[in-house]
Amino acid sequence: MNGINDLDTATHERERKGFESLALHFSLLGFTLIKGDPAVEGQAPYYAARWGLGAQPLADLDAAEAYMLERLGAGDGPG
Repeated sequence: MNGINDLDTATHERERKGFESLALHFSLLGFTLIKGDPAVEGQAPYYAARWGLGAQPLADLDAAEAYMLERLGAGDGPG
């Protein structure tokens, strides 16, 4: 069992909920949001990936959201 308990945190502030929500938005744009392994030293907490573009390391969920909004502004979404 995971030792991290976020049940005392408001739902909208839970990291897991934020990650899942952003991962859904990324997938609608044709990207994948990947959670890094915190046990691996030097690995970024998150990565944005898309076929042909490789993986972009992201420092946190705020950086992931900014990256997604940047991609929308660049017209990199589906369509």
